[in-house]
Amino acid sequence: MTGCVSAASVEPAAPAAFDLLNPEIHNSAVAPVGDNVYCFERGSTPGLELSRFPASSTTFHVLISFRVAAGSSGYLVAKGAGGKSRYFSLYIRKSDQRIVLYYRSVGSTRQRSAILTASAVVGENTLRVSVQGSVARAMLITDQNKKEDTNVVLAGPVDDCSKAGKDCTFHVGQRVGGLELDQGCIFSAELFPGRA
Repeated sequence: MTGCVSAASVEPAAPAAFDLLNPEIHNSAVAPVGDNVYCFERGSTPGLELSRFPASSTTFHVLISFRVAAGSSGYLVAKGAGGKSRYFSLYIRKSDQRIVLYYRSVGSTRQRSAILTASAVVGENTLRVSVQGSVARAMLITDQNKKEDTNVVLAGPVDDCSKAGKDCTFHVGQRVGGLELDQGCIFSAELFPGRA
């Protein structure tokens, strides 16, 4: 044996995490608090707009660690499709503080929604949302170490765009046109394109 590795034994590398809070790729509309932590207050601090980002495809996952106060609402992340339309976004609903996935399916401009969590998200949370074709899976871990795992069937594969522009935007802490995260901080936010 000469120490060579055959091509059959080499597995393709998994898609790398894309750091959505990397200061080199966003507009720095709000200053970080501490080590790359961004806190938002509706009406006084806008969200972050990214200048570049990868295509998500119909298979991806988003991993976010965040803290919100009781009564908080607003967008954690949003990939915009022009105007107020979103390819996908994660929103904390004001009425019950549950996470809602807003999305549109491939070939459609209709905005759809799916409730991803049964519990309110108050305090510190880690949320992993995986999308694979027409299925979304949410895994939530709260600061009380409560775990929740939810699967939702979507109306079809989630649509996507690949090049930043008027009809292809990415925001953290808001969507295009506002609805900033209210009374919340995002500690980390990563997109894993091509991997559910």
